[in-house]
Amino acid sequence: MAGYIITGGPGSGKSTLIEGLRQHGFRCYSEVSRQLIRHQSMEPDGVLPWKNLPAFASLAFDAMIDQHEDALGSSGICFFDRGIPDIFGYLEAGGYRGSRLGYELCEVPKTTVDDRITFLNTVTG
Repeated sequence: MAGYIITGGPGSGKSTLIEGLRQHGFRCYSEVSRQLIRHQSMEPDGVLPWKNLPAFASLAFDAMIDQHEDALGSSGICFFDRGIPDIFGYLEAGGYRGSRLGYELCEVPKTTVDDRITFLNTVTG
């Protein structure tokens, strides 16, 4: 598996690019945060980033690990709409830089670490 994490600011075309790649037959993984917000907002006590960022980051991390483990079992090229590094950015922006949660999230299982992951940054301009 060769993996590419598509990253960039809001509205920079990540999801559009992922959908185009999917339509051309590539294995693609949708943005975890969007899926989680959609599901969690339907729960009475849903975990949402604007209510409990650390808990939301933990849910997102677990879901991204699942995506990476699924991708490791495939052959060919995989594309991810955002990735684990984005979680650290969310935490830092939310004032949780250097928090214990960040260190706990760094304890990534070795099966998810792959030197064939490349980051692609979308640029608007």
